[in-house]
Amino acid sequence: DDNIKALQDQAERMAKLIPGIICATFSENKTDFYKDYDDRRKGNNFTLLVIFEDDKAMKVYMDHAEHDAFKKLVKPFLQGITVVDFWQDNFPEFAMFGHTMMSKGGLADPKPGGFNTK
Repeated sequence: DDNIKALQDQAERMAKLIPGIICATFSENKTDFYKDYDDRRKGNNFTLLVIFEDDKAMKVYMDHAEHDAFKKLVKPFLQGITVVDFWQDNFPEFAMFGHTMMSKGGLADPKPGGFNTK
């Protein structure tokens, strides 16, 4: 769908243009990971996940024109929204898919073995 692609492209644009974003992704919430998978979406069909360097970066994001552009694109499709903000001081390198994480511990960084999409 062109609308989903536009939202995915805007998430990638935010990751590249907004200072302090480690990564951003927009994708459909899946229910078919394995046989008899319980649908735990509670009406949330898509997720925008943004990972920041720190709380100051999240403030920059909240006030940034590229975030406003994302909100403008998504607004016609919103029936409800759930927002979860949290801080974790030992966020590991990770995979955006699945439950299994196999990585070194520590803060995310652009060094080999660290997680950084820029």
